[in-house]
Amino acid sequence: MKRIFNILIISLFSGAIAISCSNSTLHTESSNPKKDPFDFTPPSEKKTETGLSKEAFRPSLDILFVVDESGSMGEYQDNLANNITLFTDSIVQTKFLDYHIGVITSSMGTFYPHCCGKLVGNPPYVDRNTPNGIFMLANNLLVGTSGDSSESFFDPVAAALSPANLAGVNKGFMRQDAPLAIIFITDADDQSSTLNSASKFWNYLLSLKGSADKIIIGAAYVLGNGVDSCTTSEDIVTTKRLPDFFKLSKAKAFSLCDPNYGVKLAEIGKLLANTEQTMFLKKYPQKTTIKVTMAGVELPNDAKTGWIYVPRNNSLKFGPDIDWDSYPDGAYPIVDFETVPIDLDHPN
Repeated sequence: MKRIFNILIISLFSGAIAISCSNSTLHTESSNPKKDPFDFTPPSEKKTETGLSKEAFRPSLDILFVVDESGSMGEYQDNLANNITLFTDSIVQTKFLDYHIGVITSSMGTFYPHCCGKLVGNPPYVDRNTPNGIFMLANNLLVGTSGDSSESFFDPVAAALSPANLAGVNKGFMRQDAPLAIIFITDADDQSSTLNSASKFWNYLLSLKGSADKIIIGAAYVLGNGVDSCTTSEDIVTTKRLPDFFKLSKAKAFSLCDPNYGVKLAEIGKLLANTEQTMFLKKYPQKTTIKVTMAGVELPNDAKTGWIYVPRNNSLKFGPDIDWDSYPDGAYPIVDFETVPIDLDHPN
C-alpha cells in the first residue's frame, strides 16, 4: 500500500511538472508571437535628432586612362606623358582628395602583353602615397605602338572593371563609392565587339556606378578626318561610336593635335578636382552655426576663397580659389555645426 501511495505521489508530481512546462511554453509563445513581415504599425511617437555634428571631408576618385597603342600613336603618347603634370597639378594640390590613377590600352587580343583591360605598369596604379607617383604615371602612359591595330575602347574598360580583374590583376583600383573618370587618348574610333555602341557602353557605366553624377569622361582624339593637321588610322566618321559616346556622356574632349594640348589636358584635371570639392553632409545643419577648418585654420564662408552651403542637396561647395597647396599633407576639411530637428521616421 505504501508503495502504491509513493507511486501515486510521484505520478502527481510529474504531472505538475508537465503542466507547469506546458503553461510556460504557452506563455512564452503568446508573449512573443511571430511578427508578420508585412504587418507595419506606424510609430506612435515622433523621433527627432538634434545636437552637435562633426564631419570630415575625405573624397575619393578613380581615374582610368585608355591609351591607343596602335602603330600611329608614338608621338601622341609622348605628348601625353610630357604634359601629364599639367593634368595632375589640380588633383594633387587638392590635398584631401584620395585618387587612384591607372592606365589600360586599346588591345583586346590575348596575345598582346597589354591586353584585355589589364592595368599597365608597376605599380599598376598610382595614388597619393606612391613614391614619385606622377613620374611613374608618365612611364605607364608610354604603352608603346605594338598593340592591336583594331582598336577597342569600350570593351577594355569593361574588362578592366570586371569582377575577375578587380579581384585579380587590377585589385584595389576601383572603389565602389568613388566617382570614375575615364580619359581616352586615340586617333581612331572604337571597334569593340561586345559593347559595340555608345548607348551600350554608357548603360554599362551607369549600371556599374549607379548614376551619371559618378561618371566623368574626357578625351583627346581626332575630331574628324584631317582636322587640326591630325591624321587618323581609320575614317572616324564611319561608325562614330566615340563621338556619339562623348556627346551622350557630355565629355570634355579636344583634338589630339590641339596646339594648346597641355592647357586642354590641364582643364580636364581641374574639372576633376573641382567636381570632387563638393561635400554632401550626413546631417542637416543650422546654417549660421557651420564652421569649416583645414589643419586648424578656419575657412571663410565665401564662394571663391572658402565655402558656401547649398540647401538644395545639403552640401558644401568649396571655392575655386582656395590655395590647398598651402596646407600640410594629410590635412582635410573638418565641418562642425549644430543640427536642426529632423523627423527620423519621415526625413523627407
